[in-house]
Amino acid sequence: MIDIAWNNFTPVSALIGGILIGLATASFVLLNGRIAGISGILGGLLAPVQGDRAWRVAFLAGLVSAPLLWLLAAELPAITINAGYPALIAAGLLFGIGLIVSGMANPEKVLGFLDLAGQWDPSLAFVMGGAIMVGLVAFTIARKRTLSFLGLTMKLPTNRTIDRRLVIGSVVFGVGWGIAGFCPGPALVALGGGEIKAVVFVASMVTGMILFEFLERWRAAGKREVV
Repeated sequence: MIDIAWNNFTPVSALIGGILIGLATASFVLLNGRIAGISGILGGLLAPVQGDRAWRVAFLAGLVSAPLLWLLAAELPAITINAGYPALIAAGLLFGIGLIVSGMANPEKVLGFLDLAGQWDPSLAFVMGGAIMVGLVAFTIARKRTLSFLGLTMKLPTNRTIDRRLVIGSVVFGVGWGIAGFCPGPALVALGGGEIKAVVFVASMVTGMILFEFLERWRAAGKREVV
């Protein structure tokens, strides 16, 4: 039987936060015609296409600035990072590689959700539920349109293939998530809040992305030489 950690369970704030995330995702796809995937937006800066950099920088700047805006009205909620620096570096590298391969702010809350054998904190389920409720409506509308509400081309993913790269990348992503309890969005927000361990994690994640990008280019160059 699962033992719920009622002292850590925050369904109301989790649901509200999830709805806000859903609204952000919905507005991004309906107005800009793009998916608000943090890792994809960040990873795209490592192999930029002409005219495709400014919006990525603007989005990430807004994400990192969120804690500063919050501080104007209230104190930042506590962020507990129990993972050590070696684990954060390892997790960041795994995330960087796993996120790119698979195409896919509080670590304590995430780890509490993943720990089904211990004191389980189901708050993250409410975050996902709130986000999905809002996002489902937005993406249903987006799939029926070729242009966003601002007249921009819809750039929604069309690949539905489940291949080895997707499976391996997802597994690596899960390992990194379980090690540190961080994923790209919360890590960048924690970075904006001045958390040193978040800086270490993000730096390691970007290093992993750069490493993967280098290996992909090296492999592509090798194939061209063979041909």
